[in-house]
Amino acid sequence: MIRAAFRAIASRGTIVAMATLTVAAVGCSDRSLDLDDEAGSGEQGGDGDGDGDGDGDGDGDGEQGGDGDGDGDGDGEPLPECPNLPVADPSVTPQVDDKAVSYVGIDPDGNPLDIAVVCGKRAMLALSWGWCPPCQTIAAVMAGEDADEHFGPGQFAMDLETVRLLVAADALEYVEVLLEADNDTVVTPAYLQFWIESYPNDDIVLVGDPYEGSGPLLNIISHCDHAIPCFALIDEDYFFRQFGIEEVFALAVEQ
Repeated sequence: MIRAAFRAIASRGTIVAMATLTVAAVGCSDRSLDLDDEAGSGEQGGDGDGDGDGDGDGDGDGEQGGDGDGDGDGDGEPLPECPNLPVADPSVTPQVDDKAVSYVGIDPDGNPLDIAVVCGKRAMLALSWGWCPPCQTIAAVMAGEDADEHFGPGQFAMDLETVRLLVAADALEYVEVLLEADNDTVVTPAYLQFWIESYPNDDIVLVGDPYEGSGPLLNIISHCDHAIPCFALIDEDYFFRQFGIEEVFALAVEQ
């Protein structure tokens, strides 16, 4: 069983106490922003690169020549609404049909990045440790390596290849959250850059957990028997629809 192999390699006997997330809940229109100065908030139009400088270069600031939708692609389409997302509560394990939480990590440049960036689309949420061999293997397949060579012919390898194609076709979002770097250290922008260089895929949203110890999202892994990697499937309305490894991959390719 794939799950048994993952658990044998990447499970832990105990889970470190989770830090409390204190930032305010945000929605999709606040993605990739400088949350300290509220650059690109509703009043400023959703600055696409988060710097709030309004330089009119098409970065989505909606005020000085950007396209106003927050993604900076110039198409002017509005962002989907995902309002009033709850803040992650480290004492609560999310369940199927629960609203996914607003969770702010860091992007490879060290800027705040909320996983709510994917609301409005079906998304797979992958929780990984940088030192975890199965996490590295899945990342390698998502970067283009052959799934059969790593897992052998079988349904999981087929589903993993299909997920990669769905992500490439923009039919499914894939958000990978690195909870720890190598040697159980805190994830830094430099480590995220290293991960991108090791497993390049421009279609994946990569988020780093900047918390000392373990961040609030780690509660999700109770659905995976406290093993990493762990996956969750989030629907277009930003509700959890499935947890687990094989289960999430199978459901993702069915829809």
